[in-house]
Amino acid sequence: GVQTCALPISSVDGSQVAKLVLADTIDTSLGDVVAQCYVSGQFNRDALTFAAANTVADHEDNLRVYGILLKDNIAY
Repeated sequence: GVQTCALPISSVDGSQVAKLVLADTIDTSLGDVVAQCYVSGQFNRDALTFAAANTVADHEDNLRVYGILLKDNIAY
């Protein structure tokens, strides 16, 4: 699934604020990584995954400020 680029909301250093959407799932267990991210666009809110127990509701307002809009998937 598509992931947002934010750490758990319990963080307090600014990393808890989602500002980007990762293009792919990444593994950071071995340290810092370089990853491709979307800086704006419309995304299916149900396709996003978040760190720990975070939810779409925790990040949607912040993402909107940075040009990331979340929409419900529309079946054709």
